[in-house]
Amino acid sequence: MHQSLQVITKILDANREGQSKVKIGTTGKGIGPAYEDKISRRGIKLKDLSDKEVLLKKLQYSLEEKAYLFTNVYKCEFPTPEEEAARLYEYGQMLNEYICDTFSLLDKASQENKKILFEGAQGILLDIDYGSYPYVTSSSTGVAGVYTGAGVSSGIIDEKLGIVKAYTTRVGEGPMPTEISEEIGDRIQRIGNEFGATTGRKRRCGWLDLPILKYSVKASSLTSIALTKLDILSGLEELKVCYAYEIDGKEYTCAYPGLDLSYAKPLYKTLKPFTDNFESDGKYAVELEDYIKLIEDSLEIPVGIIAFGPERSQIHFRKKYF
Repeated sequence: MHQSLQVITKILDANREGQSKVKIGTTGKGIGPAYEDKISRRGIKLKDLSDKEVLLKKLQYSLEEKAYLFTNVYKCEFPTPEEEAARLYEYGQMLNEYICDTFSLLDKASQENKKILFEGAQGILLDIDYGSYPYVTSSSTGVAGVYTGAGVSSGIIDEKLGIVKAYTTRVGEGPMPTEISEEIGDRIQRIGNEFGATTGRKRRCGWLDLPILKYSVKASSLTSIALTKLDILSGLEELKVCYAYEIDGKEYTCAYPGLDLSYAKPLYKTLKPFTDNFESDGKYAVELEDYIKLIEDSLEIPVGIIAFGPERSQIHFRKKYF
């Protein structure tokens, strides 16, 4: 972890986004500046939180450039290195018992043939390298992030499960070809309770985007997907799926990074809407099975899990994972 606990990075993030004419849609939590510190070799690691002298020295170095920006560009108040060191040192005292050499921990578990489960965060299009740049986060959100972020010594991940909503959502700025501007988009947003977990902002909602899904499968070498929130689509009077884009007169079935999605015209297949109470595990409405089959045929990997609510009882496994 690099400096993500710092007030300093949050101040920098918030002022950049707030005072800039170009909005990225950042959460303002300091994530971008924290990664900048990491790459510029000014970052603070967890082990530094238990040594106040090291903390102070690193903060003084890190604040040299930022102090100029705060004072002369953004004209805002900011804490001193001493104040920030004292605050972070308190966090260190709380976290010390949980800090360990995670590389060796995972290496030992791997050598003992134990099962290891990694959980990622955010979607492929928010990946710093493979997302819809610059409307992205600052980290590797695909499977590559497991190797760089967690340190998988064996280099082998047997199953790569992608979590996919039955429709498309996005928080913040950036192109979204299948965004629904009609009332049904607002209804999906409302019924699905689509608000950003960190910011509380409304998520933009659209029909399922197969070109983006196909790209996500390729970018992370996914072996199966979990299709969630199917209950939100159940009972709607219309149902569409984007199977391709048209850009400058050409048709594309995969949203490769070189495509400018702001010019993409979505091409839709209209399906018969489904209504299902999901009470029978493994036997669903014909229309729902058709929806799932269309996705599987397009992505060429199975839908291993379907979910129709937040409870464990509302998750059905179509594939054995453990």
